[in-house]
Amino acid sequence: MIACVGAALALVTPACAASSDLEGRPCPCVEGYRCCEPAGVCIAESATCAGGAITGAETVTRICAEPHGPALAAPRTGAALGRYLARRWLACRVDPSAPSTALVAHVGIEFALDETWSFLRMTATGYERSTDPADRGTYKVWNDRLNQLVTPTDTTPGHDLHIRWVHGDIVLNLFFDFERSPLRFRTVNGAELSFTGEGGDGQDLVGDEGTSCESDHGICKPGKTCASVVSAELCAAPVANLGAGEGCDKVGVRTCAPPLVCNDGKKQCTP
Repeated sequence: MIACVGAALALVTPACAASSDLEGRPCPCVEGYRCCEPAGVCIAESATCAGGAITGAETVTRICAEPHGPALAAPRTGAALGRYLARRWLACRVDPSAPSTALVAHVGIEFALDETWSFLRMTATGYERSTDPADRGTYKVWNDRLNQLVTPTDTTPGHDLHIRWVHGDIVLNLFFDFERSPLRFRTVNGAELSFTGEGGDGQDLVGDEGTSCESDHGICKPGKTCASVVSAELCAAPVANLGAGEGCDKVGVRTCAPPLVCNDGKKQCTP
């Protein structure tokens, strides 16, 4: 106890952290705990961050200034990418006069699973969708292996997915790098653009359906298996009766509808 009091005058040691209740304390956190955004409080490393709304520019500035967290495994299906994007994202840099892209001319953007997006605006009570029709648009997911656009609920595996972002007459191809703890994404269009996301710290997306497991085959959530499909290794639940051209595997996680068979070379369902 005396050692812990002494440590409190300098740094909190892991031993002291274990003997005191640090749950809900403000970040930064000691070993054994991690910072949960947007609330900026410490939770146990094994706990899940509760989703929360970002209500002010001060919170955005604080989260954007945090050191970069671990990379989130790349989404390998339209459905996985859709789950990553389907939330509000607040811009780390806002420049209303920016000529390169409208993305940084607004405080944020919200993506929905129905293939639509809306710019956000700041109000007295927080962020909300803009009511201006000019501040809305659509998007589609581009699946590089299919070489075509798919919906953000599509489960066909690809390798390097991105979105086709449509804003009036502007059409942009946007590639994303995601990170967790805190949840953020980076994209490049003329300049590097960073956004921080609502909805916890991104830990809930780790090992999710359709995400990459190529660097860690044991990362998949319970009920999911790391399957090698169409040049991409992804976390997948058992799926049967896949159609022609869809990604399959030989371990029985993703199987083809008879009389189709799983082509060993292409890892696709073929006649």
